[in-house]
This record gives sequence, structure tokens and C-alpha cells, in this order.
Amino acid sequence: TLFEVPYLEGIAGMIIALFVLEAGYDAAKGALFALMDVSPDEEIKDKIKHVLEDVSGIRDFTNLKLRKSGPFVFGEVEAKVRKSLNVTRANEISESIEGKIKEETSKVDSFSVKFVPFETDQQKICIPLEENEELESEISDHFGRANNFILLETKQGDINDFEIIENSYQDKEKRAGLAASKMLIKKKIDVLITKEIGPISLHTLRDNIVDVYQTDQKNIKEIVSSFSDKELTKLEEATKEKI
Repeated sequence: TLFEVPYLEGIAGMIIALFVLEAGYDAAKGALFALMDVSPDEEIKDKIKHVLEDVSGIRDFTNLKLRKSGPFVFGEVEAKVRKSLNVTRANEISESIEGKIKEETSKVDSFSVKFVPFETDQQKICIPLEENEELESEISDHFGRANNFILLETKQGDINDFEIIENSYQDKEKRAGLAASKMLIKKKIDVLITKEIGPISLHTLRDNIVDVYQTDQKNIKEIVSSFSDKELTKLEEATKEKI
């Protein structure tokens, strides 16, 4: 007997066997769920969905799959976007989404996004305003420091509805454009038309599949008409170093 206590060796052996059995059960369950394509963790799945829903240009996503391999989780999804993306931009945005997912949950080791473009004649256009004169307003000379933004629901170049929101970040000491960009992304805009924009704002919007165009026109209706006629310049680079 161990320490002269009857049956102690047997009891200790049973306890160790139970630990081994539990570890084996967890490993077998994980392997079986992986073969059955069962999501390893619903909490992880919910966090990924939240990231995808926050990307302005994604209108829907399907076939979200997660697979577990040891301590790592690998995922993929198909995301519907309003416009076609070239391969370079698609890879950049996919990497950006993967980075956001990893920030939300460290358990995800790899995540890929397949973009599926679909055609639509509807657009949600945003324009920074100097003053609130509704559709008679004039565009602001600035983006992040604009007083207001008008959000226009358009179809085939016609304005069906609009909303004007105040820019609560116009007096922010630093990175007003970044804060304004994040606010507009939550509004699910498709297009921003502006006179000027800085690099941080531009990259933030483009990473969320928002197209940015430049105009030197003043009148809202004229700007929308020029956009519909494809007369505006799509911005690939910022117009200012800082804004």
C-alpha cells in the first residue's frame, strides 16, 4: 500500500485514468466535428459576422465556414459587393478583413474572403456640405471638417430620397477625417464625392469598399448628374497629405 493507506494506489490510478479519458474525449470530439464541418465555436462565428456586417461595401455574405485544426481556427466566406474589384484590391481588402477578425478573436489563424460582384442601379452617395440647404446645398471645401453630410439614395442617376446628418467630428483636434469616415461606413454608403480627402480617410473608406470620387462642382444635383454620366474622377490617391 502507498503510505500504508489501503487502496490509495488504485484510487490514484483511477483519477489519472479519468484525466486521460477526458483529454482523449476532447481530442476525439474536435476531430469528429472538424470532419463533420461543425463550427468550432459559435462565439467566434458571431464575432466574424459582426466584422463582416461592419464593412460598408458588403451587402450580404454566405457560406461562412470555420474549421479547427489543433488550437487554430481557419475560416472562409463568400461576400457580395456592389461593384467588381480587381485582384489587387480584392486581396488588400481580404487581408484587411482578416486583420480585423484577428483583432476580435486571437483564435482565428487564417481567414479568406471570396468576393462575388452583383449588378445594381442603386447607390448610396455621400457628399460633404458647407451648410444645410437640403438639395440646394453646396459641397464643402473639406471632408473631415465639413459641417454636414448629405446621404443620397439614387437609382439610375435619379435622387429618390436623402438624409442630412451633422458632422459631430468637425472640431476634433486630430484625425477628424478618420472619425467621419468610420461614421459614414456605419451608414453603409457606397460612394463618397468630395473636393479634398487625406490618405487615412481615403484608405479607411476604400478598405470598406467605398468608392471615392473628386469633383470641383458645387451644386448637389449637378454633382449627382455628373457621377451618373461617369464624368467624375475616381480617386486612387489622396488629394492632401493631411486633412
